[in-house]
Amino acid sequence: MGKFMNINKIVCKTLFIFSLLIILFVPQARSGELKKIIVMPFDVYSNKDKTIIRESFYKNLLEELKKEKSIQIIPADEFLKNYVKIDEGKAVSNGKSAGADFVITGNLTQFGESLNVDAKIFDVDKKGVLSTVSAQGKGMTNLGDMAEQLKTEISQFYRRNSKNSRNEFQGNRK
Repeated sequence: MGKFMNINKIVCKTLFIFSLLIILFVPQARSGELKKIIVMPFDVYSNKDKTIIRESFYKNLLEELKKEKSIQIIPADEFLKNYVKIDEGKAVSNGKSAGADFVITGNLTQFGESLNVDAKIFDVDKKGVLSTVSAQGKGMTNLGDMAEQLKTEISQFYRRNSKNSRNEFQGNRK
């Protein structure tokens, strides 16, 4: 009976040490999958105060994207303060200088109470648009819901591309 108690203690200690090692080293392995994203201020087309709409939507979208564990957000607050319309080339170069993998930019259009958001996801390395996503809603109080819709579409896009990004094809050799 004493031998079994000692073996039980040894097994428990070994399992505890093994569990501790897994806890310490697994998060580091996942950090390699972390993608850096910078969200540039969106162009706003509205008869109301564009600055308030832009800042409100920007903050809502950032809060939603921060909930994703596989995404690291790079703040672009200086672009929000000194807003200038950003074209695709500028968006990619700003993302590259900030150290981002992807850049998200787009526009928000308001017709009466209807709101429409169209966003483009740029790959900084490929220097091109990877995907476009959109969300619709009614009223300024629904900006948070629209940001959540966009986050869902962006994260679905990211998951599809992260699975496919591991495939490498090379030419035939004779």
